Amino acid sequence: LRDASPHNGTHRVAMTDFKFPGSGISYRTGMWDILQGQHCDEDRIISEIAALGDPVRRTVLQGGYGSDDLSQSIDRMFSELGQFPDFKTLAAIVLLLEWANALQNHDLWNSFCGLYRHMIPDFIFRDQVPFHEEVFDAIDRYAKIRTFPKLNERIDTFRRWTEELPRYQTMVGNLKKAEKLCFERLPKEFRG
Repeated sequence: LRDASPHNGTHRVAMTDFKFPGSGISYRTGMWDILQGQHCDEDRIISEIAALGDPVRRTVLQGGYGSDDLSQSIDRMFSELGQFPDFKTLAAIVLLLEWANALQNHDLWNSFCGLYRHMIPDFIFRDQVPFHEEVFDAIDRYAKIRTFPKLNERIDTFRRWTEELPRYQTMVGNLKKAEKLCFERLPKEFRG
């Protein structure tokens, strides 16, 4: 940790991370700086993504970030990140949004916004994002879809994360149906 002394507030994070390895990343990630309006340069974005560890680090840094064939790399990265709906993936998406912003690549920005939106039900369903309502509210204020009705006019469209909940409800409904089907197929002596 940067400074885990008991006097600066990071001591509790260090102790929690010691008891529950990996939990401290949710407090130390640069995602929070970005969501508070600070901009990161490319070196910091790379180091923050690397600090997230595998599989996110490997997927982003070896599978797409800075690649020559960006569209193909991005598609592969989206597919691979979609398999890990956890806090580290969410932090990586925010860091990649900052990268797209620094590049002023609005198509890439909108693609990362789309990935975030697509994964919201998975993040909720897997319950891997602490305080997800507050975290998603903060990301929503940052990750607005960008459109350009005219060359010199940009419109940022706010969309609340709760608009993605119908897909979550479908996921829960499908799980309940599967559980019921499995229960019905159990021999009667095993049913409780």
